[in-house]
Amino acid sequence: MAKEKRAGDEKAAEGGKQEESLDQLQDQIERQAQDLAKQAAEQQDQIVTQEPEPGQPQAQPAARTIQLDELGAKTSYSNFCYTAGTREGVLFGFGFHDWQPNNPIKVDAKIEMSYFNAKRLLATLNQILKRHETAFGDIEIDINKRLKIKPTGGGGGVA
Repeated sequence: MAKEKRAGDEKAAEGGKQEESLDQLQDQIERQAQDLAKQAAEQQDQIVTQEPEPGQPQAQPAARTIQLDELGAKTSYSNFCYTAGTREGVLFGFGFHDWQPNNPIKVDAKIEMSYFNAKRLLATLNQILKRHETAFGDIEIDINKRLKIKPTGGGGGVA
């Protein structure tokens, strides 16, 4: 009988520890949520300064400021993009492909913009890619050149 009571007390203590750890986790999650809410509020007030590109004359003494409101923005990873064009603009579709057979590509975002903005985006992407390649080397987009295929066949003993 004493053993059963002791076992019951141990189970109750373990249950209490689990409840304590769950309460601690819940408190930690609430604190993190509050911190994230504060960061989002601070980012809402964030001001981004757009400076002229190098080589362009500075006609204005003060830099132009743009205020960003990213409160409802969604961040996602994309390994797939498609484009479609009309006379007025271009449509970009971004999604994720998991490379499993018969799984459709999940398109998360579609963005339509004018050709003027698309050309500005192209210039910005070129600048970003040049900086990256200067720092880390060329980016090879041909997958066959990126793959390292080991030769197959006989022979090749160790000397």
